Amino acid sequence: MPTEKGSGSKAAKGGSIPKSESSSSTATTIEPSTPTSVDPTTSETQPLLAGSSSNPQGSSGKDDSLSRQIFLSIILIIPCIAPGMSFGFSAVALDQLPLTISQASWFASLVFIAAPIGCLLSGPIMDKLGRKPALILTGVVGLIGWLIITYSLTITNLFIGRFLTGFSQGLAASPSTIYIAESIVVQNTKLRGSLASWSVVAQTFGILQVYFMGSLLRYRKVAAIAAIISGLGVLLITFIIPESPAWLNSKGRRGDADWAARRLRLGPPSTQTEPTSRGDAEAGTSGQETMSTSNIFKEFMKPEAYKPLLIISLFFLFQQFSAVNVIISYMVDFIRSSGFHILNPYFITVIAGLIIFASTISISFILPTTGVKPLSVASGVGIAISMFVIGTYLLFEKAPVINFEWGFFNLIPLAALILNIVASSVGFLPIPYVMLGEVFPMQIKGVAAGLATCLAYIFSFLAVKTYPYLHIMLGNGIFFFYGLVAALGAAHVLVYLPETKGKSLDEIIRGFSS
Repeated sequence: MPTEKGSGSKAAKGGSIPKSESSSSTATTIEPSTPTSVDPTTSETQPLLAGSSSNPQGSSGKDDSLSRQIFLSIILIIPCIAPGMSFGFSAVALDQLPLTISQASWFASLVFIAAPIGCLLSGPIMDKLGRKPALILTGVVGLIGWLIITYSLTITNLFIGRFLTGFSQGLAASPSTIYIAESIVVQNTKLRGSLASWSVVAQTFGILQVYFMGSLLRYRKVAAIAAIISGLGVLLITFIIPESPAWLNSKGRRGDADWAARRLRLGPPSTQTEPTSRGDAEAGTSGQETMSTSNIFKEFMKPEAYKPLLIISLFFLFQQFSAVNVIISYMVDFIRSSGFHILNPYFITVIAGLIIFASTISISFILPTTGVKPLSVASGVGIAISMFVIGTYLLFEKAPVINFEWGFFNLIPLAALILNIVASSVGFLPIPYVMLGEVFPMQIKGVAAGLATCLAYIFSFLAVKTYPYLHIMLGNGIFFFYGLVAALGAAHVLVYLPETKGKSLDEIIRGFSS
């Protein structure tokens, strides 16, 4: 890693240093209480950062660094909770609203048509303005949307609120994952797989919250709680999280990157470079700052850009048309359609929310050991089996050969639903989003991640919007359709999805260019 500049040096290539770090023409330390060392190549003093050579082997230093990484990651994923609530909000609100089939399908799917707009804007915002403004904007837009739903008096206002919460969902899809992957755990490939999945964990926690509160409260009160969570996320990001040191470095703002790294207290800012344009790999003049639309298009013509974009986009296509978000958005109705009638569907919905949340938490511990490929394949196979079981159960439910009144047979759709939820939650649901921060080159990471997520939400909109009509057209055959798509998704993952376990970001991207 290149030697970090001391506090006395000026920010490279236009980078600015906050007033608290300003120095005179002679080298000085940043803070009187901070121990310093001398860089032999520059004869300038520099602070001994947390996790640096001052205590390279100390176990307490490692523990402090780990706890700090976890703390910062929790702060970074809070803006993803309320957008996650928008996923499951329709499942608990539809029974309380006097809507036609067409209006109900729009109410459920509107968040997914608004989300791509947020995704498309999220990339340029992250690349041009930074990761932090993208996170703050996520909370602000969500806060406005949830307040409109809370105080809505007309269906039009409800749709406007749903659109804004969907817009917030699109904005939330990438910034947290990218910030964590490039600045919090960039030097710890094992921890990267765990913490990078926490943004999805936060969204599933939002789903659990909306299912639980929706079983107890009216939809307006649920929306008010989501608004409070959105506002909390804005405050925490504003006052605790600095701009991403990796992003600042990519802009040539080394002084600001040093300051941000000291604010994070995780050690020196990463100077790890990912493959850039062949003509220019210098950090200070990296293409991210001056890259035009034509240059971005040229970058996407390279295999290290278009290959991961194509693979991840197809993964999202199979993910959505295997009913991952359809079940979340229509959970109550889906439970009724599966043939399970013993228990209250709202009770089963809360249990399903707990399973989704617990499964996505477990993946943060499992993923570093198994890698993304085995989990994704197992997930697709599990979803396919569960759909085929439900379809077969409904096909023979009224057959005179078997008495389906027996309690044992009544548990078959419940068991299949649980299998479906667990399988999707440990693979198809989180893993494509986790990989967004790992597979794209730095200079187009924001745009590429935003584009991939945009496509994901377009697929989500189509899947959720068409579910009521497909159910009418295909009847119970819709379960066989979803199962077939899941099986095709598992085959796609097995053949094309790259394994990222134990690899640096540079190694992953080089694999696409080979």
